[in-house]
Amino acid sequence: MKKEKAIALMDEDGSKLSELSKDLRKDSEVVMAAVQNCGVALEHADKALQEDEDIVSVAVSNDGAAMQFASSSLQNNRDFVLQVAQDNGTALEFVNEKFKKDKDIALAAVESVGEDAMDLIDQSLRKDKDILNALSQHDYWEIKIFLQN
Repeated sequence: MKKEKAIALMDEDGSKLSELSKDLRKDSEVVMAAVQNCGVALEHADKALQEDEDIVSVAVSNDGAAMQFASSSLQNNRDFVLQVAQDNGTALEFVNEKFKKDKDIALAAVESVGEDAMDLIDQSLRKDKDILNALSQHDYWEIKIFLQN
C-alpha cells in the first residue's frame, strides 16, 4: 500500500494501523494520522515513534489510555507528564507512580478531566484544598459527590 492511501485509511480508521506494513508503521505521517483518529493505535507504531513527543501528545489527547504505549522515557519525564495531564488527565493511570503524588500534575489532571482524575492521583492529594477547588471549578456536583464517598 502506498503512503497516501495508508494516510487516507488512517484518517478513516486509525485502529487499522496494526494491519499496515512495518515500513508504514515507521512513517511519522501515517502514524500521526492514525493516532489523531484512534489514540491507542500508538500501540502498533514503531518503537521510535512511541518516543516522539508530538505523536504521543496527539495520541494521549485523543485517548488517555494511549499513554500506556508511550516509551518508558516519556512515562518518566515530568515535563511531558505535566503537559499530557493538562490535556487529558486520564493518562495518569499509565505514568510513573511518583507523578501521581506530584501536586502540579495532579492539579493539571483534575483541571482537565475533573472527577475522572481523582481516583488516579495519590490518596494524600485527594483532600488537598487546591485539588478540591479545581474539582469544584470543573463541576460543583462532582465535588459534593466525591466528598460524600
